[in-house]
Amino acid sequence: MATMTCPRCAETIPEGGGWCPFCRSDVPLSMRRPLPLDNTFAWAIVAVPLLSLLLPLAFPTISGGMLGLAMVVLNVVFAVADDKRVQAAGYVEVGALWGLILVPVYLVLRARRVGMWAIPLLWGVSFLVYLAVLSAVTG
Repeated sequence: MATMTCPRCAETIPEGGGWCPFCRSDVPLSMRRPLPLDNTFAWAIVAVPLLSLLLPLAFPTISGGMLGLAMVVLNVVFAVADDKRVQAAGYVEVGALWGLILVPVYLVLRARRVGMWAIPLLWGVSFLVYLAVLSAVTG
């Protein structure tokens, strides 16, 4: 495996990595080779608000509280899995805990690390559609 030297702490690190595991600093883009990043779980987070609209159709007896819990569990599971993939591609971890607290914060932090802004933007659209359908059904 090819290696390079961290520009901040001078430790030897794998060449493809986007961050130094010793000092946890980002390695400049000019010094690293991009590794493929699988965005499947990030796109799954985008789909959670829309999926929550379909769950009551599949399970008519589901309560609002159970639906909210299901959304939180799905967001956390997808955020943890996505964060592991982000790290495996050589980027600094995002912090999957944000998937539990505030999903948009997790997605924006992720976008800042990997440079893919479509995911948080489309999550916002997905959430607005969720709110619009919810207000139309209940209002």
